[in-house]
Amino acid sequence: MCILCDIYFTDGLIGAEIGVLLGDHARQMVKDIPIKELYLIDSWEGEGNKHYEHVKTTFAGDERIKIIKKKSTDAVQDFPDEYFDFVYIDANHEYFYVKADINAWYPKVKKGGMLLGDDIECQSLGDKETVIHAVRDSFKNFIITGPSWLVIKDKENHCNRRGFD
Repeated sequence: MCILCDIYFTDGLIGAEIGVLLGDHARQMVKDIPIKELYLIDSWEGEGNKHYEHVKTTFAGDERIKIIKKKSTDAVQDFPDEYFDFVYIDANHEYFYVKADINAWYPKVKKGGMLLGDDIECQSLGDKETVIHAVRDSFKNFIITGPSWLVIKDKENHCNRRGFD
C-alpha cells in the first residue's frame, strides 16, 4: 500500500477497504498514508460478528474511519462515482466475487486513482478460478507488487467485463 505514498499527498486520501476481517490492513494504511476518510466495508457474516466488534473497538474515536457492515455490492450504492482516491479489494477470493467487486467499485475510483487488491497469488480454490483470473479478465494493464495487484484508473484500461453488465 505504500506505493500510494509515492503518488499522492497533500490533503489526504479518501479510500475504502473491501473485506476488512480484523482491520489489520486498515491499521497499517492509517499508519502509513495520510488518510482523510477510510471506509471499512465488510458483511462480517456468520462468525465474523466478533471481528466486527473488534474493528469497532480498534477504531473507536478515529473520526476518519467509517465502518460499514454491508455486502460490498450493496455498500457501493452509497457512494457517487469517482469518489475515492483508492479502493482496496480483499474480500472473497473466488472469481465471481472478485469480478463483481472490480466491476462495482472501479467506477467509484477517481480518474488517476487506484483500484488495488490482495492475494494475487491465490490462483485456485479447489476447481474455482480466483483473484488472478478476475484481474486478468478485467484489465488490459495491471501491476503486481508482492501479493498485491493494482491498476491506475484511466478511460482505456477497464475491459472485457465477461459475464457482467
